Amino acid sequence: MPRLSRPLPALLLAVVVTGAAVAAGVVLQSPPATHPTTTRPLATRLSSIDTTTAVVRRGPFCDHVPSADVHAAVDDDSPKAAAWSNGDPLPGTHDVAHEFGCSWTSGSGTVASAWVFAPPVTVARGEELVASARAQRGCTPLPGAAAFGSPTVALKCVAGATTTLSYRGLFGDAWLVCQLAGSRAPDPADVADRWCASVLQAAGT
Repeated sequence: MPRLSRPLPALLLAVVVTGAAVAAGVVLQSPPATHPTTTRPLATRLSSIDTTTAVVRRGPFCDHVPSADVHAAVDDDSPKAAAWSNGDPLPGTHDVAHEFGCSWTSGSGTVASAWVFAPPVTVARGEELVASARAQRGCTPLPGAAAFGSPTVALKCVAGATTTLSYRGLFGDAWLVCQLAGSRAPDPADVADRWCASVLQAAGT
């Protein structure tokens, strides 16, 4: 799981193709060198952050995601990392990425990922993105989800045996998405909430 200065069809294609690249584990640039942290991993909940006033940069942020949080999110101390930047070529297509993002995949197949659109997003466009996400087959609203920007949407999407929990939202003019797929944690929704809180803090650094 992901731009507005280009025609809409190309933008949507870029999102879809980027998601495919992430699913395939394609490394589009050197894996992000995450920073260690001295605090308990995934200690922050989204409800403790005023996400309606939080600021997100439309630029690279993966280096700021604490490695301890990544490891806790995917339950793996050495996950496979992938990263991509605005303008990177996407393998097998004639399109390029229009976002900054990264993903980490555990040996068991759990994937924690996040990306922010490079072009600015208006409130009206954000509402369209929310509606489009809600309309995806197999997706339902995530019960009890905290706000993640405004407009915002949190979803539980089921495809086959894989469940993906995602938060998407607008922060100023930055559209940020974070996902947790295939988690085997006792409470995946809690892990997704805390993972997205970590991503939001990193993207605003």
